[in-house]
Amino acid sequence: MSMTAREVHEGRIARGLTQRELATEVGLSVGSINSYEHGIRSITKEAETKLSLAFKRIKPLSEQGPLPTHLAELSDTNTTLQWQGTHLRPTEVELLQVLAKTMVEQRKKH
Repeated sequence: MSMTAREVHEGRIARGLTQRELATEVGLSVGSINSYEHGIRSITKEAETKLSLAFKRIKPLSEQGPLPTHLAELSDTNTTLQWQGTHLRPTEVELLQVLAKTMVEQRKKH
């Protein structure tokens, strides 16, 4: 399910952010945020992932305590992934893929 213009707007308002503040936080342009909120442009999967994370207030890894390590091959479409006994939906697996890719890219920068 894709994020709607209304969800982008309401998510931003719920966080008490201006379009500029949200854009800075998620690494998008103010014009993109504005276009998404007004339904002028379709929200890309990458942008939707960034916005979803911002609206759910997931803390960056640097602010989280030690996390348990779970290994899984995320590229195998025939594999069913679970988290604490609950099967993950395909969109949740996609989100994990984006997060894993982002974490690897961040490590390469440091």
